[in-house]
Amino acid sequence: MHINLALDLNLKIDLHTHSSASDGTLSPRSLIQYAAKHGLSGIALTDHDTLAGLSEAEFEAKKINNFVFVPGIELSTEHRNIEIHILGYHINLKDETFRKKIAIINDARINRLNQMISKLQNIGIEFNKDIIENLEKIKNPGRLHLARALKEMKVVSTIDEAFQKYLSRGSPGYYPRFKLTPDEAINLIRMANGIPVLAHPGLIKSDELVSYLMKYPFEGIEVYYPSHSKADIQKYTSIAQKHGLFITGGSDFHAPPESGIRNNSIGHCSVSISSVSKMITKK
Repeated sequence: MHINLALDLNLKIDLHTHSSASDGTLSPRSLIQYAAKHGLSGIALTDHDTLAGLSEAEFEAKKINNFVFVPGIELSTEHRNIEIHILGYHINLKDETFRKKIAIINDARINRLNQMISKLQNIGIEFNKDIIENLEKIKNPGRLHLARALKEMKVVSTIDEAFQKYLSRGSPGYYPRFKLTPDEAINLIRMANGIPVLAHPGLIKSDELVSYLMKYPFEGIEVYYPSHSKADIQKYTSIAQKHGLFITGGSDFHAPPESGIRNNSIGHCSVSISSVSKMITKK
């Protein structure tokens, strides 16, 4: 990908967004339009465990003058029962090994959804035919889809309540799913010529584990994230500088704030175009 270095390098890009190809509400096309309308000069689309929305998003981005689009993915991994998310940028979309592994993960997601529905039915929650059919149509299902269904069914009042009561680890509807290890995910990204970045390290809630993860060949760390405090930003900036990592940031946008699904506004915790140009010129 070429970035016009004549652009104002202070223009902003959000490097962590989701579309309806995973658990966002906007289609990839609509997400690009929404980002441009809200003053961004670019985004990375980083849907969970899927590359499905990238072609549509890239096609739409090309229609907007000087809009920078970065293809990406967010892989869920686990280390000693702690979930660790890893962003991968500029994956070779034709890499067969990568695509086959993603297909395995997708099958596991579908199985997990069915298992969680069954567990919820076993405790007396009834899903009507329309809800079941809508869930079955989702190609890359996650817990957020099920949380939305529970809200629609008025089993819960909010998405957060759905997770707290039914879908989080230890709750009656929770079912674990297949996850890569951090090492597997990083190697998968690197073998597909991508750039692996540790996502929202503050959510890991363990400085010791974040330090341990630095033994892996990450190329970046998501320093700027909505829930990161000023102290977190300073801490992760220091880690980035110590290990020679790219400093990235993004909103983890899933839906417009008025939807009540998540409160992260697109562009919140965005970074300058200059950060992206450095990442791209490395490849």
